Amino acid sequence: MSGKHATLQVLTLNCWGVPYLSKDKEIRFKKIIQELAKGDYDIVALQEVFTNSDIKDLQEGLKNVLPYSHYFYSGFIGSGVCIFSKGPILDTAQKAFSLNAFPHKIRHCDWYAKKLVGLCQVEIDGLRINVYTTHMTAMYGPSHHENFIDQDEYYAHRLVQSYELSSFVRQTCQSSDVNLVMGDFNSEESSLSMQIIRTNANLKDAWQERPNKEDGNLGNTCDKPNNLYTHMKKKEEELTEGIRIDYIMYNGNGKDIICRDCCLTMGQIPGFDIFYSDHEGVRATLDIVTKDETDGSDPAKGTELQTVLNKMTGVLEKAKLENIKQQGFYWQAILLLVAMYILKALVLGALTFFVDLIFTVATILGMWGLFWTAVVEKRFEFWGLTATVEDVKTRISFVQRLYQAFK
Repeated sequence: MSGKHATLQVLTLNCWGVPYLSKDKEIRFKKIIQELAKGDYDIVALQEVFTNSDIKDLQEGLKNVLPYSHYFYSGFIGSGVCIFSKGPILDTAQKAFSLNAFPHKIRHCDWYAKKLVGLCQVEIDGLRINVYTTHMTAMYGPSHHENFIDQDEYYAHRLVQSYELSSFVRQTCQSSDVNLVMGDFNSEESSLSMQIIRTNANLKDAWQERPNKEDGNLGNTCDKPNNLYTHMKKKEEELTEGIRIDYIMYNGNGKDIICRDCCLTMGQIPGFDIFYSDHEGVRATLDIVTKDETDGSDPAKGTELQTVLNKMTGVLEKAKLENIKQQGFYWQAILLLVAMYILKALVLGALTFFVDLIFTVATILGMWGLFWTAVVEKRFEFWGLTATVEDVKTRISFVQRLYQAFK
């Protein structure tokens, strides 16, 4: 090492800013702006910022401390994802995920946000920093734990998103000195999704790299029982100690990155009974140190990556088989509706005009809904799963060849 180059203060926070649904949104956003306007951070990644008014309020309120910002527009309601920076933004890019829930699941909102990973390359203290942020598809089951994957209809979707995100990071990170990957990943630390992201993009988790990582703090950022918004969404018997699904991860090119500190922040608003969000923020202090030499590839990491990718392939292949079964079910339901309509005409004959009209309209709408799900949604899902499996197989082949070269 040749000495410290710079120190970065970074933050990620899911703001819980869904219009009409998020409690106390107006006052909470004002307090979020006031807190960030103190100027403690070099880079801030925010999620669930959906309205133009909220975006403009953030930009106006932070213009003196974080004057550069970019919002990643996407989908019907917007991605909700944005980045604020102390230094100028040199370039931007984004990659929408190929699988992202289903449009008929309106209350989930994920499909309408068109989830993505966004990238801003910023310059701070002479460093070129790639800042990636995301908000991956949520889970609507009882737990994020792997034991409940059969109850999580979007488990395979998040695996696809994890691979696409980590590949995007890996393929775009070479032009920077430092790479930061932050956001709400809706996946717990031990999940296959997070294993994919860390190994495929060669990232370190700031929470696990912090000096006081043995302090017993789990770093849970969401569903914490002390947060009053948790009680609005969960019954008392469903409460747990919370889950850690918000992360700051990093790596460098020709730089060592040392995590001096990582902690939770922006919980309860001082002087108020309410909280900044239903999530807590994660902040990290990172020292950037110039390396005398670049490190070579680690064969052990290649073996770990192969293991993770092989496990992922198995899960996705299973998801493809389930998809085919579901397509068959929807087609059977369509045929049943057709048979019922024909049977009604043969057995009951013509009924009153309004009864016939209602029956016909209901049949057509039912057939259209089933047809849309079977032919459009499920085919999209099938090809999205297939494309990712093929990409992963290509990646595994490359890693195997690289590993053989080391041997």
